[in-house]
Amino acid sequence: LIVGRELETDARLIVADNSCAGLDIFMSTLVLNRLRVAANEGRGVILISPDLEQLTSICDRIIVMFNGRV
Repeated sequence: LIVGRELETDARLIVADNSCAGLDIFMSTLVLNRLRVAANEGRGVILISPDLEQLTSICDRIIVMFNGRV
């Protein structure tokens, strides 16, 4: 519900922190597709996730931080 509500706003930037935690595969795919649509609409999307496979499947760029450094 929270993801759906936030994606329906006209925010220019979306920060999604572990947005698929606790979701089944279908809902995870739906959420990631909606985030991709938002990015294609010109909105900024920052996706924070411990799942590297998920990040490589959806992100244009990946930045890794360790000990507060890029």
